[in-house]
Amino acid sequence: MEGRIDGLEERVNEIEKRMIEKFGEVDKRFNEIDKKFDDINKRFNEIEQKMATKDDIAKIKVTIDGLGARWGVRAEETFRQGVVEILKNTGYEAKKEILYDKDGFVYGEPSDVEYDVVVKDGKVILIEITSTYRRNDTELLLKKREFYEKVKGVKVDHILVITAEIYDRDPDRVRARADSLGIKIVTPLDLDG
Repeated sequence: MEGRIDGLEERVNEIEKRMIEKFGEVDKRFNEIDKKFDDINKRFNEIEQKMATKDDIAKIKVTIDGLGARWGVRAEETFRQGVVEILKNTGYEAKKEILYDKDGFVYGEPSDVEYDVVVKDGKVILIEITSTYRRNDTELLLKKREFYEKVKGVKVDHILVITAEIYDRDPDRVRARADSLGIKIVTPLDLDG
């Protein structure tokens, strides 16, 4: 019986030795796979560092929007000055007026309301110079007109909007609605004939 136990013990030792060898091979393969995953992860991190994130894109967009807004303000002011210069010898009076809206009628909070006004023979024309005209700008202009008439005690005869574009999925509808309310919109397309 002792011989049998010794033989069994030898076999167990042999199986244990083979298992250790196999585990060593498996462990070696796992180490190789881990190394490949590390390499892939390293490459992914390098690619990720070179790519712009959503935050990066958002920051770039804010910067571009800020530059566009500053350019728009300068362009509007330059155009405004051009209108004043053109009209000054024609009998029209062109001026910029700022009225304080303490009740927040126009913008929903107390604020200054800026107007470009052209007057001739008692006719008052409000001019709105903007880089982009949007659908909701019509309501704002109606409020501005109403506020101006109330404060100044005069009737506004026309509102003229000078803009680079009507920014809407249906610009013709925006134009038609504004037109029906006494607001004339002029874009570069209108000047092309």
